[in-house]
Amino acid sequence: MTLTDLPKEVLSEIFSYFCLHCCREFNLHKGVGTPQQHNRRRPRQVRDERSWYSLNKLSLSSLALTCKALHPTAEAILYHEFAPAYGDSGRAKYYFFLYQIYPFMRTVGRRKDLAEKVRMIYIDQMIAYFESCKESVEAVKQGAADLGIDLGAAWQRRVAEAGYDPDHPMDTYHRAWLDALPSIFDPAYDWRCGTAQKLQLELIAMLVALLPRLEHISLASFWNFPHPPDDPLKALGVTELPYLRSFEVRTDGFLILDKAVNLKELSIYDNTPSDTHIPFSEKAHVETLRLTDVRHLPSNISHALRFAAKSLHSFVYEAQAEDDQPHFEASRGEFNAEVIAGMLQEYSQTLETLHLDFRGVVNQGPRCYFYSPNFTLQNFTKLRQVFLSTGILFDVSRSIDNTESRSGSPHAAISRLLPPSIEKLYLAWDCPSVSDVETGLVELAHAKQETGCLQHLRRVALHYSGRLGEAVDRALEAAGIDFVYERWSSLEEIAYDERDSEGESWSDGDDEEENEDDDDDDDDDDDNDDDDDDDDDDEEEEEEKEEDNDVKEDGEDNRKER
Repeated sequence: MTLTDLPKEVLSEIFSYFCLHCCREFNLHKGVGTPQQHNRRRPRQVRDERSWYSLNKLSLSSLALTCKALHPTAEAILYHEFAPAYGDSGRAKYYFFLYQIYPFMRTVGRRKDLAEKVRMIYIDQMIAYFESCKESVEAVKQGAADLGIDLGAAWQRRVAEAGYDPDHPMDTYHRAWLDALPSIFDPAYDWRCGTAQKLQLELIAMLVALLPRLEHISLASFWNFPHPPDDPLKALGVTELPYLRSFEVRTDGFLILDKAVNLKELSIYDNTPSDTHIPFSEKAHVETLRLTDVRHLPSNISHALRFAAKSLHSFVYEAQAEDDQPHFEASRGEFNAEVIAGMLQEYSQTLETLHLDFRGVVNQGPRCYFYSPNFTLQNFTKLRQVFLSTGILFDVSRSIDNTESRSGSPHAAISRLLPPSIEKLYLAWDCPSVSDVETGLVELAHAKQETGCLQHLRRVALHYSGRLGEAVDRALEAAGIDFVYERWSSLEEIAYDERDSEGESWSDGDDEEENEDDDDDDDDDDDNDDDDDDDDDDEEEEEEKEEDNDVKEDGEDNRKER
């Protein structure tokens, strides 16, 4: 039996393993965790190997090109998403992003049936570092022709409609840019003027306009780009993105949020977008809101909550690493979990997941700002999953002088801080002493056993490099609570641990499984080192030249195949 003998349903199931969309990579995440933490299940990309994403796409492309019987099924799955450099696949040494975006745009522009199959796009920051301006212009012009848009007229309207108050500090820059844009399409235009980065924005806007049924857009790695003073998508006739359900954004220069009328999940990186022109209080549908690597300021949360529906189910907050904080607007240590809980009171009857991670913010000195005796989630009646950095609950010793005198141990009060409906508690270690955490967890177990509170709590997971005392395990086990150690690396840890074995994958497994993975990786590294030692410099140079030629040929072949 060969592949051609299999039913179409079976073929689709087999081919789907090469597709991120079919593997539910972009399904709306439920529960705690940032997108990066969810995506760390995949083995890390080895720099000297071909991109795992490219290999997946080449497999589907080969199936579509080599057999007429397999072509329809393979082609349909091949165009479910466009995500070169997704995850860590962009770390591959041989990385040809623009060899893919241009033929992809030509294909979906010509084949409307394939354009309607695309459900997801991921745009990598690296697109702006290529200087293929002329090819980008041709792609934009061809896309406009495929959409039936008079690009010259559209540009003239943009120039006429855009503009700021003459006193606006960016007015001169914006006008100079917009005045230059129509001339970009002149064959005699001087490409040395540095417009490549701005032009990539137009390229991406055209890509979005060509794909009418997008469900997920990720601009998570797209940052430090100039924002156009007008709406590039509106000029292309795109006023709504009705199918868009999930959006990851660092800078929303396309005003996509204004058009995502049915958006369910929003992940914001670095800063809350301030580009939106319309109020969201009445039309917002976002039920999962994630703020990742944002500055620890109340304004970032209050601005983001504009996009939240009245029925907000999940709220995730990860503070930016203190070293990355701009000097002109430092984080506020006194901005703690108590304040955030107050800001979320409007959603106390709907919120099911809460994730507060303060590990990036400095929390040192004689006074501890993160712990607050007044912090409580008691009135959040539907809250089932809670993720907290340990300082929020357990940093009692450094804060005891700041607390009001109350009867009973401060550690025993931990059970009164958590919601009665909680089922899973996730903890990420930051600043408290080991004894405070151990005492707090033991008291938590005793409270469940003796007072009958927290009866739904079944699991406590701790991100911690060491191990707590056996008394903690015994107390939690006696209370019917499963206690495990898990990895919940912060974005800063993920960035710095890419070459470290601990950062290779996110998992729920125990240390034995993790150590086995680490040993395998160490063996691989040793083997690579031995191989390098065996080859002399001349042989290495010859091999690198051959590999470069092979990759270039592959890139050209890919373009022809597309």
